[in-house]
Amino acid sequence: MRKAIILHNPNAGDDKHSEENLKKMMRAAGYEASYESLEDDSWVSSADEDKLIVIAGGDGTVRSVVTELLEANAGRVLKFAVVPAGTANNIAKTLGAPDSMEEDPARFSSCQPFDLGRITGVSDQSFFLESFGIGVFPALMKKMSEGEHEEISDPDEKIRRAHELLEEIIADFEPVYCEFDIDGSVHSGKFFMVEIMNIRSIGPNLAINPLADPGDGEFEVVLIPEAQKEKLLDYNRSLLTGEKKSQYFDTCKAKNIKMSFKGNAAHLDDELLEPTESQKITIYVEPHKFEFLT
Repeated sequence: MRKAIILHNPNAGDDKHSEENLKKMMRAAGYEASYESLEDDSWVSSADEDKLIVIAGGDGTVRSVVTELLEANAGRVLKFAVVPAGTANNIAKTLGAPDSMEEDPARFSSCQPFDLGRITGVSDQSFFLESFGIGVFPALMKKMSEGEHEEISDPDEKIRRAHELLEEIIADFEPVYCEFDIDGSVHSGKFFMVEIMNIRSIGPNLAINPLADPGDGEFEVVLIPEAQKEKLLDYNRSLLTGEKKSQYFDTCKAKNIKMSFKGNAAHLDDELLEPTESQKITIYVEPHKFEFLT
């Protein structure tokens, strides 16, 4: 049988995501799997090149595993699979990973290349998997990290509260002035959101980049200018009410981006970056850095 290692965040998911059930799922798919808790530091040395690395957790767990393995495995294409067990599971949703723990012999049989976003100008950070952005989403992240919002444990309730807060934030938000060079084309303006994206959705499943292909060697630059405030509000309300309207915002493909802005927070994947007086960011794509089996 093929070999795999299950790297599990035991604080994510529910009783279905037990060691026994995860191993059963892998056996059904034709893998002999070992198990490591991500609370135990020994997992790093167990994730060798002969094994499929199965990450059971949310988006933050995926990033933490990739962070540990990326530099140690320079020059080789890492192979991952994701069993979604977080709140939003935006990476898993982009990959089309099933939500269930169903034992499926066809599981992990198709391969999705996955690009890496390299970034300079951000302290202590050098890459992203999901997106980098400014505007209302970092403001939402800050609010959700405060007080009673941080204590919400139910994933559905946490997402619902995030959409309620986002509506309040959009209503009062002062759009951010930003200047860009997108593959040599210069742009500027005031925006509610600017997101350099590699996947379809961010945060509480905001699918503002529904046509994303994370392995096409390009990012999508999603721009929501101040003139589209009502469009953004309408889209967020549709998610809050369960209507889930399809909504498309101004988007362009890019491989190299330079951007500058002042005095506003930003985010890199699920990390909130505090504002500085002046930010100058450079981003470029490293194509086909990983492969995810789904």
